Amino acid sequence: MQVLHDRIDPARHASSLMIMLPGALQDPEEFRRAGFVDALRGYHPDFDVALVDPALQFIGDALEPATVRLLHESVVKPALANYPRIWMTGISLGGFLALSHAACYPGQLKGLCLLAPYPGTRMRRQEPVLQEGTPASPDGEGGVDLEQSVWHWLRCREQDATRLWLGYGAQDRFADGLRKMEKWMPQQRAEVIDGGHDWDAWQRLWDAFLRSDYLRQV
Repeated sequence: MQVLHDRIDPARHASSLMIMLPGALQDPEEFRRAGFVDALRGYHPDFDVALVDPALQFIGDALEPATVRLLHESVVKPALANYPRIWMTGISLGGFLALSHAACYPGQLKGLCLLAPYPGTRMRRQEPVLQEGTPASPDGEGGVDLEQSVWHWLRCREQDATRLWLGYGAQDRFADGLRKMEKWMPQQRAEVIDGGHDWDAWQRLWDAFLRSDYLRQV
């Protein structure tokens, strides 16, 4: 899993880290080209950035427990040794991967900024994914149903202090599933704007997230 590090000062780690996960078939450099890194530093100067290429070619790539395990072992775990405060931003399939990490490794990150996260294959087909039980870690034995794990975590996360900020366009092709997701986030923040599943909407949502001062709240 390739990672492009954008540090404020090569000689030291900043006080915080933002891990950015692009969507399917997206280059992580698109975050830079779309102004995400500059905008983050404009509102919150002391952030290093890790632009991750999880190589998501298909929906199934984000549903594989091995992908979540690799994200944790190669990106998050090393960062935990250097940053007391880590946030993760994910777009589309990258947003689903961010949620999968939170579900499988609860309490590791300060918060997630989810921009039109993919709500899951079964949710799009209107199939139930909430069942009783505790989601398995991707390091455990047997198979892991990441869709079930994500929706379980959203439903049963009273003891997890991870902060969530959800943003999506009202005309997004995943809007139905995202509205269901929003219902499981009553104590968190959600922003719905006029727009679709594209960079124009994501840029405006990113600006709304940064202006909300949600990153500074304890």
